[in-house]
Amino acid sequence: SPGTADAKKVLTPFKEGMAGDGLLDEGSWEVFKKYFRKPDSEYAKYFLAHLKDFQAKFGEKPVELKANRFYFAMATDAIRNDDRAALKKAQEAAANSGLLTGTTVAASMDISWYQQKGELDNYVKAIKELFKIDGTASPESKNRFAWYLYENSDNKKQLKTGLKWINEALNDPAASISRYAMLDTKAMLQLKLGKTDKGIETANMAIEVAKESGEDYSATEEEMAKYKK
Repeated sequence: SPGTADAKKVLTPFKEGMAGDGLLDEGSWEVFKKYFRKPDSEYAKYFLAHLKDFQAKFGEKPVELKANRFYFAMATDAIRNDDRAALKKAQEAAANSGLLTGTTVAASMDISWYQQKGELDNYVKAIKELFKIDGTASPESKNRFAWYLYENSDNKKQLKTGLKWINEALNDPAASISRYAMLDTKAMLQLKLGKTDKGIETANMAIEVAKESGEDYSATEEEMAKYKK
């Protein structure tokens, strides 16, 4: 994508015709979708206030994707500025958007907030709340959450929760994430929980899977070596 200066050159000829319902023009929409990232611009505000009109013309998925990027941008700014009130505003905007993923997006913002704060108990609670809302939480997400706990927690209850999540991910036939990655996560959690024999067994399973898939397993070997007698 072009740099800031180049992007401005691209956008300048379009902006005048993009105001208000001009944004519903197909050419304007393509430019807006590709280049506009600031959620506080007049164009973004119009877009977010008229999502149904955009969905009717351009389809639900691309509009939902663009809207969620704006909501996440709001949340990112709020977290960067340590502004809980602004985060709540972003959550309310997403939850009240009428989008199918609105409540899920709103709930996921809490996860990012508590992760940034290092509040692991609340981080775990926020993830559990997300799972209640989104009953089909992906194996990729569960692996990511479990790995974060492995890297950042020494609390056995939290580590056991991470182990539960990664076991669920491994048992999900729809998982698209590398099986090696999930087995590696499980092995590291087992080792950190003091389940040394099981952890080494799982790590060896992960290595065998990685050999078959051609993935680099050196990190697994290095960590496992620390626990071998």
